[in-house]
Amino acid sequence: MKTNRGFTLIELMIVIAIVGILASVAMPSYRSYVMKSNVAAGVSMMQGVKTEIMEEYNLTGSFPAARIDYFVDAAGSAAKVERIIWQPAWDSLEVWFGTEAGGELSGKIVMMKPDVSNPMMIQWVCSNHPSSGRQVPADSLPGDCAQSWS
Repeated sequence: MKTNRGFTLIELMIVIAIVGILASVAMPSYRSYVMKSNVAAGVSMMQGVKTEIMEEYNLTGSFPAARIDYFVDAAGSAAKVERIIWQPAWDSLEVWFGTEAGGELSGKIVMMKPDVSNPMMIQWVCSNHPSSGRQVPADSLPGDCAQSWS
């Protein structure tokens, strides 16, 4: 007598349903992780620009008076960040995320502002953009970047 050793249609359908359920749970977590890592990469890209701005402050005693655009080379992970801008009107540094950053992050801005209340130890305060259309989702900001100001 010959025995069949294959899977029944019901067993295959159950496996496909389980895989579908697991994928539907995993995808939002994955998207959130990717967005957080893109925001963290953008914030870390500001470090070199902050150094230049602090050199100007140390030499002249004031921050740059003109707007400065730092366009980012589109190679590699930098393609997520479109540009980094020094805004003299707000004394703030902004990182602008480009279209390659993904739907929810595209066109959003994270800002850093120097806190000069203690001139001997200037701290940079990280924040979301004050304009509601430009804000990165709050849960995607780095932990020290959740402070807001306007």
